[in-house]
Amino acid sequence: MACGCPVAASNVGAVAEVCGDGALLFDPGDIDAIVDAIDRVVGDETLRADLAARGLQRAAQFTWEKTANRHRDLYKLDGERGPDRSVA
Repeated sequence: MACGCPVAASNVGAVAEVCGDGALLFDPGDIDAIVDAIDRVVGDETLRADLAARGLQRAAQFTWEKTANRHRDLYKLDGERGPDRSVA
């Protein structure tokens, strides 16, 4: 997605969560759905262009800076809770 390649991906778990609307999602347990998704991406130039554009937009939401900032915030929160990390 980050390279502008149209993506067909599983609609299960983290893959679907990360891809969002930037990919054509399919049920990985349904071979016909996988074949259909690949056929659609390969055979439909408009869909390919749309997926490539949406994929780039979606991938741009995931940056190293955002990741580092989120980790920093979690470490700060953990430090503020102190050594007793039990939840009341």
